[in-house]
Amino acid sequence: MKVCNRRVIFAKKIITYGYVPGRIDLGAELLDISDEMTAIKYRLRELGVYIAEVTNSSSLRSGDRIVSVDGQNVSTASEVKSILESYKVGDVVKFIVKRSNQTLELSITLREAK
Repeated sequence: MKVCNRRVIFAKKIITYGYVPGRIDLGAELLDISDEMTAIKYRLRELGVYIAEVTNSSSLRSGDRIVSVDGQNVSTASEVKSILESYKVGDVVKFIVKRSNQTLELSITLREAK
């Protein structure tokens, strides 16, 4: 599908529903910490992708570092988003996160972005 056609379809859905149905929402904003200076700025010890802000999740916490998504190691927000593109609303995805000094396995149900 051409980009122009997708934009028209998205625009029609926004007009009709007020949002684009079927788009997933992790329930959190992601933050890439990809260099030492950025890590120092945020007072973090490890590079990787972090939860910057929780918007709609009962499992994720601000400050969590995402280690893997559905068994695939990740180090950037774009890697997380790329993996999640193959899922749909209602799917349950396994996340491994580091929180404080603990490694946790979380099952996150993807919600619809509104």
